[in-house]
Amino acid sequence: WAAHRAALDARRPFRGVEFTRLDATGAVRTLSISGEPMFDDSGAFKGYRGVGQDITVRKRTEEELRASRRLLEIVIDAIPMSIFAKDTESNYVMVNKYAAEFFETSKEAMVMRHTSLLPTHEATRTQSLKDDQWVYQNRRTLTHETFIQRPDGTPVPFHSSKIPLFGDAGKLIGLLGVNRDISEETRAREALRESEQRFRA
Repeated sequence: WAAHRAALDARRPFRGVEFTRLDATGAVRTLSISGEPMFDDSGAFKGYRGVGQDITVRKRTEEELRASRRLLEIVIDAIPMSIFAKDTESNYVMVNKYAAEFFETSKEAMVMRHTSLLPTHEATRTQSLKDDQWVYQNRRTLTHETFIQRPDGTPVPFHSSKIPLFGDAGKLIGLLGVNRDISEETRAREALRESEQRFRA
């Protein structure tokens, strides 16, 4: 509001200044106004002319969308699996808390980072890019078990699924990845295999 007052005092045009007011029923309305200064032939300031628009519905819709996105983010962050989305160039466009913490970084640091720049070892980056390309080329879901290395090099077994994402008219826009840690399952299978081998011996 102070910046708007400064623009008026300087006789400058303004665009999209938003403010709220109460209507006749006591309901809060949000308005957007734009204006141009008017001058007479001698250059003396005469006032402003402009337009105003009631944007209450738009603002309410924007707030509801923000709340929905925030709720979705909270839900995805609560899932104890690595969940992420990439564009068709293998840049991360969304990651959940689990995925970021696995690579000992933040969600903000991973978003729009290319897979080749992940803070992990070359083998993991190479395999991830190879899997991405398979999904992009075949336009089908790829599901398999694989090892993903932590930044310190520790390999962790995951059940990995990469699912192609399509936009309007069936255009491929990226992929959704879901990786589930299967360390306990892997240890259980190995223990069972060792037990069977001892039994046969």
